[in-house]
Amino acid sequence: MSSTLGADLLAVVARINRLANQRVRMPVPFAQARLLSTIEDKGEARISDLAALDHCSQPTMTT
Repeated sequence: MSSTLGADLLAVVARINRLANQRVRMPVPFAQARLLSTIEDKGEARISDLAALDHCSQPTMTT
């Protein structure tokens, strides 16, 4: 894959993600839905494991 194609693909995916976030009304915040989805996919996990999967620190994951 060329670097131009990769950059173009990333830009399109970012636009689709932004559009989906604007159009979908969820009963919980997006970050919480993402975390619940991760737990559903991975099963039980420690806070530090969830933080690593979400690319954040452990203190951030607990707030």
